[in-house]
Amino acid sequence: MPSPWPPPPFGLHIFACKHTKPLPLAGLFHRMIDAGWTPWIDRSVKIGLLLIGLSLILGLFTRIGAGAALVFLSLFYLLYLPLSGIPQPGNEGTYLVVNKTLIEAAAVLVVLVFDTGAIAGLDLLLRRRKLKITTSSDETS
Repeated sequence: MPSPWPPPPFGLHIFACKHTKPLPLAGLFHRMIDAGWTPWIDRSVKIGLLLIGLSLILGLFTRIGAGAALVFLSLFYLLYLPLSGIPQPGNEGTYLVVNKTLIEAAAVLVVLVFDTGAIAGLDLLLRRRKLKITTSSDETS
């Protein structure tokens, strides 16, 4: 029975079928799993996501949170490169190079580059307080 999905454009399905190289970080993570690091990895990913999420939602230490989010998203992207262009079971779509993780990374990069902590959030309040303290100490001197 032929596939109900149209073939990927420009002969990319040939590349996807012949792509037998391991993904960039697959060997490293296979060794970590074989060494029994799975519970530690699971816990640290959960804690990291919680801290990054709180940082970005509250606007506290926004640059650090955005940098950490960019590192996490880069790791997630490199662990599963969307190169096949063929529907995969368990995925919500068909991706070829660009997937939602890469788009999220681009959005986080915008947050990082434009220093949104200076615009809104708790970083803005901390900067105003620090500025107020430094100007009041300069006036008393």
